[in-house]
Amino acid sequence: MQPRSAILASVVLLFTLVSASSAHAQRSEQDRVWAWFTQEWDSWSEFNQLQDYELSFRIEFPSLYTREELRALQDEIRGKVDHPLRWDVEESARRLEHGPSVSAVSIVHDGTSWRVNQTSRTNAQAGWHDFGYTPEAMWVLTESQMAVLKPGGYVPPGRNYADQIGQLRRDVYGFLCGRMNTSSFRVNKPVSIKWVGGKGKNLWDILTKSEFGFSRMFQLRWDAELGRGFVQRVTIMSPDEDEKEWADDYVGSGSSYQDWQQDAGFWHAGVIEEFDTGGRIEKRLVFEGLKKLKAGEFKELVSVPEKGEVDLARGKLAFTSVLDYRGRDPEAVYETPNGVVRKKLNPGLEDQKYLRPYGWLAIGIIVSVIVAGRIRRARLS
Repeated sequence: MQPRSAILASVVLLFTLVSASSAHAQRSEQDRVWAWFTQEWDSWSEFNQLQDYELSFRIEFPSLYTREELRALQDEIRGKVDHPLRWDVEESARRLEHGPSVSAVSIVHDGTSWRVNQTSRTNAQAGWHDFGYTPEAMWVLTESQMAVLKPGGYVPPGRNYADQIGQLRRDVYGFLCGRMNTSSFRVNKPVSIKWVGGKGKNLWDILTKSEFGFSRMFQLRWDAELGRGFVQRVTIMSPDEDEKEWADDYVGSGSSYQDWQQDAGFWHAGVIEEFDTGGRIEKRLVFEGLKKLKAGEFKELVSVPEKGEVDLARGKLAFTSVLDYRGRDPEAVYETPNGVVRKKLNPGLEDQKYLRPYGWLAIGIIVSVIVAGRIRRARLS
């Protein structure tokens, strides 16, 4: 029989070997997770992965307020027609009574040209709004009117197309990669990785930082069998000095990505939920389909619509007015009971040519809940 000291030494040695082997395995897996994440991060930096496909999803906006918050704000805005929160309060009351506001969205994009179709499913008066961009022309279409604009040219006052298309890009990236790219977050880059375990899940936290703005923590579920990860949650972390004034409004907010699945060769999230600093859901996106386009359909969809033609998305077009900003002398053309009326447009003296071409696509139905949430949190804190 071996002395007790020898047995003890053998146990210690075995434990040391097992621990070292486990640590080595974890480091090896960490290297695989990190390599996959950084490669995916770089590969999604160019927004052209949807070429030849149409992505469809719906956007749901719940009430911005609880019933108690709503009652307090209704008292505050009563009699104040121009109060900045009036629309939010009235819309939130409707959502509490009848459910979220819902819009259907479909997008085609080949890296240089776009078309976005949006249809309200809860507000018949809102109807539908479509937007297109090619290097030759940009256009906005409703049932009754079309506006045509020149890339890099005049932008009508009050139309912040750059921010709106930026939000849309983030939504698309959310479905396809959990916003795991530089374009979503202003030149962020991955800087560290940490295993955090989880109940039956192989979870990793990956921190990304930017030269300016907020840091973000990506929580990733790693699937060793598939050799890839799935973003579960993105949380806004501490800001740099320039953004500290907004820290209370944003730190702790973020988005979750659920029900990852594969369609047409693409992995995508089934549901995205955006939450505020208190965990309240501000916006919900639900995947509805990914369709391969037939030959010639993309070009037809992004081309400037013509009255009377049969549009692939909207059927026969019957708009009665056209606002054309492309020429040296912009004009509006209206159909009236007395015939066609032409009127010169006065684009004004505003110099808004700084907006990039991709910023022309207006996302009319999608409300900026981040801004609304900031107002709400500031007002109710």
